[in-house]
Amino acid sequence: MEIVNIIEEALELQKDTITLDTLLEGLEQWDSLGMISVKDEIETRMGSSVPMTELKACKTIRDIENIIRVKEETKK
Repeated sequence: MEIVNIIEEALELQKDTITLDTLLEGLEQWDSLGMISVKDEIETRMGSSVPMTELKACKTIRDIENIIRVKEETKK
C-alpha cells in the first residue's frame, strides 16, 4: 500500500490514519493544493504521472491506486 504512505506524507497526515477505502472528500487536506502535493509525490516516488483531471475524479485512495496500476500496465 505504497500509495497510502505517499498520500499520508503528501497531505501531512499521521501514519495509519487512512486506508485504500478512505473517501478523499472527507480529508480536510484534500483541496487543490493537497491534490498538487499528492500528484507531485506520486511522480517523484513512483515515476507515474497522474493528470489532474483524473485525480479530481477520484473518490477514494483506491481510485488513485487503480489509475496508477492501469498506467503501469500500459507501459509494459
